[in-house]
Amino acid sequence: MRYLSVLTLSALLCGCVTGGSTLDQSTAASISNIQIVAIEGPPLSGAGVSRVRLSGSELVVGATALGSNGLLVIGGVMMLADLPKANRQSAAASRSIESLLDRKEIWEPTLVVAEETGRQLTANNKISVSVEPKPQRLPGVQERNATFLMENWMAPLRSWYNESPSTYDYTGQLKYGAVLEVGLLNYELTTGYLLVQVVTKLVDPSTGVILANARNFSNTKVEDVERLFEDDADGYKRLFQTITAGLVEDCIADLGLQ
Repeated sequence: MRYLSVLTLSALLCGCVTGGSTLDQSTAASISNIQIVAIEGPPLSGAGVSRVRLSGSELVVGATALGSNGLLVIGGVMMLADLPKANRQSAAASRSIESLLDRKEIWEPTLVVAEETGRQLTANNKISVSVEPKPQRLPGVQERNATFLMENWMAPLRSWYNESPSTYDYTGQLKYGAVLEVGLLNYELTTGYLLVQVVTKLVDPSTGVILANARNFSNTKVEDVERLFEDDADGYKRLFQTITAGLVEDCIADLGLQ
């Protein structure tokens, strides 16, 4: 039986990632065109996912209380009694939400962030921007379901963000002055909060060297989770768009591209 404090659990989810870096002004001024690439992101996860109700019915039966996830809190210490069961429940809850988000059309959150990045760069700079229409598959993910601790996603995401030169080969895209990789490091709906962390890496396509990187996060209070998922989750998608637009603006500034 394993005991984890809440702070320890949070540290496991975030892990160690490199600090940000900013372009020097001369390099920033020399970049006139950018290819934006969305990196495959994790499925929506977190304790709040299993509590979402649709038309008065729970999306996932049996995952509504902390104890039913195999957890017990005693004196501020979290006890994880049945990790396989917790993983199955997390996967089932996340699949239900993902199915709802994709009901009208396939909804790719990292592509939403990439397109927003393109809009902001085009509006605020004399930079020509192209957005790759499909996300790049994230290497190293052996289990793509949501799990209780999400380390099946978090470890590959940290590896991608920390790695220099880039994981991907852009030598076929030398017409661009830089490639901007955009991803999500955290994407979690907890009880009453939506945690989103946007991460960006500016890459020299000829060498793969990371020219600059940035990450920003928001932990936004959600007053009525159920209403967000009404009407094919339109409210949720609007909230995600609003949150990530602000994070994108901060990342652009941190990269030195403002």
